[in-house]
Amino acid sequence: MSDISVPSYMPCYHIDLSTKKATLGKYDFSKFLEQQTQLAENARNQATSSRQLTQQQYQELAGKYDPEQMSQQEYRDFIHELENNGILSSDEAFELIANCSVVRPGAYGQIETSPAFVAQKSSSIRSLADADGNVIYWLSIMAQNWNGNSTTKVITINRVNNILTEISKYR
Repeated sequence: MSDISVPSYMPCYHIDLSTKKATLGKYDFSKFLEQQTQLAENARNQATSSRQLTQQQYQELAGKYDPEQMSQQEYRDFIHELENNGILSSDEAFELIANCSVVRPGAYGQIETSPAFVAQKSSSIRSLADADGNVIYWLSIMAQNWNGNSTTKVITINRVNNILTEISKYR
């Protein structure tokens, strides 16, 4: 069995944006790996909020938002409101609003890279407008599309879907 050693310093280019010149240099690869390991550990241990909405907050949200008929802007406002109330983190809110997944080192397992994976897994529902404004249905489709690709995103989608289902009871 042979040991694989990684040189401590690796070649790199330092780019000076003011002069638009690149110079050959070195960076501490060991330090870089330590930072990547720490970022991965932080992402794995990132706690999701355990805060719950009160009955009054559900009623207020039900007065503002209709989960079965919501525009894209209303959806964004709703997600921002959950973020402002501490129900969602800023990363979770960004992922839901941008309809993407933020890749954090070590946070996800194997990610399917086929650009057509969404098209293979669901019907023609691609946007909230395609779901006729029904956010509960749209998020269910999103959860199916992301299932197996981003466990944390699916958990967040399901949390928001549960909140929307509860809001619909107050309408």
